Amino acid sequence: MLLNWRSEAGTRKHQPIVQLPLDDLRAAISARSHLLINPAAFGNFQYMVEAERQPVGWITLDISESNRRHGNCEIGYTIGAEFRGRGYGRSALAALIPIAFDRSQFNLERLAAVASIENIASCRVLESNGFTREGILRGLLIINGRRVDHAAFGLLRSDWKRE
Repeated sequence: MLLNWRSEAGTRKHQPIVQLPLDDLRAAISARSHLLINPAAFGNFQYMVEAERQPVGWITLDISESNRRHGNCEIGYTIGAEFRGRGYGRSALAALIPIAFDRSQFNLERLAAVASIENIASCRVLESNGFTREGILRGLLIINGRRVDHAAFGLLRSDWKRE
């Protein structure tokens, strides 16, 4: 399923997904399985998004070692084409934010995300969860052979607590 979602035209339209053979994808997922949530954790934490006990996509917290020192991370997500438009991305992000900010779990201070400026749905997911649009990153990523502008979003723990 994950391999199929990574191959979908709608996913590849807005993300620079590197196509991996199934065995390589399995190895990448297996390499992350040892990562534990704790206030000092860093790494790429990827979770399946489920609806009615069925996988519908994924969501990722990417905490680099250098960002960990500052309490920062990057968030990304994808919902499978057949499940889009039902609020699953919004709900998955809403569920992950408290875990990211919880002092006994990831203990982060700032969540960052980018979305292709053409991906209106993804921008709405972020804004509906309290993220602030902070600017446009011109030509940030190469997607399907062309440089694509992305909107930069951020959410501070102090902003989230006010909601």
